[in-house]
Amino acid sequence: MTARTMDDEAAIEAVLREYADLTNARDCTGVASRSYRTPVLLVDGNGGHTAFPDRAALEAGFEAYLEGEEKAGWVSSSISKMELRLVSKTVALAYVDYHKTQKHGHAADGWIYIFQKHAGVWRIVCVAARDV
Repeated sequence: MTARTMDDEAAIEAVLREYADLTNARDCTGVASRSYRTPVLLVDGNGGHTAFPDRAALEAGFEAYLEGEEKAGWVSSSISKMELRLVSKTVALAYVDYHKTQKHGHAADGWIYIFQKHAGVWRIVCVAARDV
């Protein structure tokens, strides 16, 4: 592994860990501004997709997502597994499994994130639900 690869992987991991912290804090503004770069494409587990053209739309969409999760009993999430793959100098994939604490037990959740490096900064540009 080259130093660049290690630095890039560390930067992506840092974004994902902060993303988890911001999500648990219900900081939708922080998630939208620090984890993602718009436009963003979300592919859900039911075959649907949603495009968020700008930060305001992404923030509103993330708020709605968290409201739905909380209604379903979600309390918090922690990263249980993370696998990163650099596809090129500016594109990476991250496979992330989450351990979800819920009001009545625990659950697992998984996502694939596509990262893009722009102006030296890695941010999520696409996220897809996946089975774990």
